Amino acid sequence: MFMNLQKYYATALMLLIGALPFLFVPVSSLAGSSGLVETNLKIFLFGVLSCFMLALAWRKRYGKFLVLPVIVVMTLCTTLSVACRALYGGEANLFAVDSVLSSNLSEAWEMMSSHLWIVVLGIGLLVGHCVSIAIMANVLPVKWLRRGGISFLLLLAVQHGWYLRHNGREHYPIAVLTLTKTPLFNVGHVLRLVQDRKEIGDAVPPPVHFDAGHDTSSIDTFVIVLGESARRKQLALYGYGRDTSPRVQADAQRMIIFDKAHSAAPVTTIAVPLSLSRVVDKKGSPDNILRIANMAGFGTYWLSRQDKYGVYDNKVTALARFAREKTWIGQGNDEALLPHLRQALAKPGKKLIVLHLTGSHVDACKRYPQQAAYFQDGADINLNCYDNSVRYTDMVLGSIFDVLRTRNASLMYFSDHGQEWEALPDSRFYHGAVSPSKEAYEVPMFIWYSPVVSASERRTGRFHPNYSTAFNYYLIRHWMGIADPRDRCLSVLEPCFKGADPDWVLDGNNQPLQFDQLPASKRIVNPVIRTAMARSAPR
Repeated sequence: MFMNLQKYYATALMLLIGALPFLFVPVSSLAGSSGLVETNLKIFLFGVLSCFMLALAWRKRYGKFLVLPVIVVMTLCTTLSVACRALYGGEANLFAVDSVLSSNLSEAWEMMSSHLWIVVLGIGLLVGHCVSIAIMANVLPVKWLRRGGISFLLLLAVQHGWYLRHNGREHYPIAVLTLTKTPLFNVGHVLRLVQDRKEIGDAVPPPVHFDAGHDTSSIDTFVIVLGESARRKQLALYGYGRDTSPRVQADAQRMIIFDKAHSAAPVTTIAVPLSLSRVVDKKGSPDNILRIANMAGFGTYWLSRQDKYGVYDNKVTALARFAREKTWIGQGNDEALLPHLRQALAKPGKKLIVLHLTGSHVDACKRYPQQAAYFQDGADINLNCYDNSVRYTDMVLGSIFDVLRTRNASLMYFSDHGQEWEALPDSRFYHGAVSPSKEAYEVPMFIWYSPVVSASERRTGRFHPNYSTAFNYYLIRHWMGIADPRDRCLSVLEPCFKGADPDWVLDGNNQPLQFDQLPASKRIVNPVIRTAMARSAPR
């Protein structure tokens, strides 16, 4: 009787381990498609049967050395799914895996220190997996384990054969597709990204047909400042109650300000290529603004505060490699870019300079020096940190204005994407990669002109309609005076510009969504914080 109970308990443990990945696939997916239901059932079956296989191997003399690495990988996959469900409200996706692979040690440590519970959970799951497999190996009859292991191999062979028959021309290897139906489905994301990165690194840019007519601008210096994770609603320039953008507001009369700009994606690796390129694909966005500027005779510079290691193979770096001169700075705050900007400005000829900031990227508390901590009222530490990072970006922009003020120069600023915000009981800012709201896309954006620029070339005022940064490629070409006449009406500076209808955006999984159908926000707001945000908070 006792032994029978042990068998039942061991079997229940097996079912629980097999169900863990299944439990953290979004409920909406289960309800939304029979294909997704089928996928989740396969993941569940593979999970249960794999436990038989692992328990059988555990019984062998050296089996534990084979089983432990598999358990570690399964635990990582499950932990990633749990973390994405908790942090982003959905399943693990290409964005989440890309962020992990693109992180260096310091970025990884910042993320883990901000969410220690995920680390504790992962360790707990790892111990639980090991203990459960050990119990099953010692309690269940060997014939049960063998039958389960054979069933696992048969199911795997059937699934693999199905893909060979129906997906023979799939871009990714059949083995990767098969993994997506098992508890190791997150490994499929990793393998897909590895293949994509290799293709980016190996790609030879195809020829681009360049038709600029003639250079129509007398401005000789163009600076693009790429912000990071800046919410439009967090700038006083757009009516925010805190004084987060004094330098920008002081120069507002020299700008055209976009009141309703939004990114084309809620994550950097998708949004930046979409905003600076016409063709975005696995070959590294060949028809991009840097390449066109090179062909038009501009000196091109990419100055990035993003770390050099860890991001050197992602899609943004694939784009940055088209600049003639590239610099990555791994230390200091965004001000560290200013000496490199001055060096680039000292060189002769027309030039396009791109500065890629860290801006308000998580952890926002570490994005500015301590002396720049303007908001310290204690109402909400995370909110203060985020607003301080926005104000610090404003200070950096003001410093760049000062450097450019005596030059025949113009500057364009926009954030790569926005951020979701929840505030109950404390503020939490995060990427809206899964089930995003409009706030994940809404960004600040403006074009500034120095006093030296002739009045006939300045565009000032406010642009009120919705605008997607997916059109920035055409806007930048027009702004620089090297527009393709065939694309004239795709620039917002032209009277014939109409934008996109419908206005499509992508989520973190590259799935298309209609921007105007997204919810305005996802946040739950603490009334005390709402009151604090409605007024200015001086030092």
